[in-house]
Amino acid sequence: MLHQNYEEVDRNELKLKYGFETENKVILFIGRLIEEKQPLKMIEIFSQLYQMDSSYRLLMVGTGPLMDKVKEKVKNANLVDVVTQIEKIPNSDIWELYRLADCFVNLNQQEIFGMAILEAMYYGCKVIAWHAPGPDFIIDDGVSGYLIGNDKEACERILDSADIEKAAKMHILNQFTWKKSAERIYAAASAER
Repeated sequence: MLHQNYEEVDRNELKLKYGFETENKVILFIGRLIEEKQPLKMIEIFSQLYQMDSSYRLLMVGTGPLMDKVKEKVKNANLVDVVTQIEKIPNSDIWELYRLADCFVNLNQQEIFGMAILEAMYYGCKVIAWHAPGPDFIIDDGVSGYLIGNDKEACERILDSADIEKAAKMHILNQFTWKKSAERIYAAASAER
């Protein structure tokens, strides 16, 4: 269920609640720690960003078979103090992470749809997603989010300070509510008759 009054909640208070400083720029990664989601690539991208701007922090939410490798990669890259890992968070609290984050990154190259992308956009969190069927369908590149095809583009888009958050939320409200989705399905079914 979506948190309707999220804009009334202070982002800085949420940052403090989750152990960040108010000046930190938080990158959010949510997903099972499996090859398909590319959590190890996320560490590599974050390492590059951190070298460019040490105010960045990475918040990774999820668990899975790559958990030990992720922890090892974070340790070997000397990022233990700037990467926060949370294995699980209640669905009722996930909105807080989208609210406090400066951007949400999805690196799944086979993403079929992407509910996390929709949620992030709804909560006004800048989305950077790898080109895949779901993100390509959901995101209007450069308007409501960013589509990427390599690590360099990921870094550039995360660093981009363009204000697309309001456009992202409007895109979700105009295209992806239950009512809008039902209308599109009904129109497509009617056209086939």
